[in-house]
Amino acid sequence: MATDDTFEYMNELIALYMRATSLLAGFRLPISDPFTIEGDNNGRATAIVLILGREGAIRMSDVAKRLHFSPSSATIIIDKMVRKGLVKRVSQENDRRIINIILDKEGQAAFKRLNSELVNSLDKILSPLSADERSRFIELFRKIARGLKKERLQ
Repeated sequence: MATDDTFEYMNELIALYMRATSLLAGFRLPISDPFTIEGDNNGRATAIVLILGREGAIRMSDVAKRLHFSPSSATIIIDKMVRKGLVKRVSQENDRRIINIILDKEGQAAFKRLNSELVNSLDKILSPLSADERSRFIELFRKIARGLKKERLQ
């Protein structure tokens, strides 16, 4: 059973969460649109560019899993990105059946631009925090993410 202190704490947390999500909903990250992919209204191509830019080659199936959409949807968006010169498919040398996706020249340029804009935007969002507070925030955010991932796997 929750105590009065716990109840008040949770109510404050809910209010802060609602306020933050409301403020963030109105805050559009000023990320330029370096490419337009027909039929991609929810930024999947941008997410793919950001993931590949940070992590390098990734299997098609892993792209779909990471972004929580079907393999067929991943194939459709990747096909369009290949035609735009953003990504390319490469076979693994030890197993030609495995196809990885990597950034092509256009995709690498888009990643550099997107990542720079994202870093600048997040720096503005976190500007009220001191360096120590930012470190603590990141530590707590990682802990929350691990908890969410664990909860999702159950």
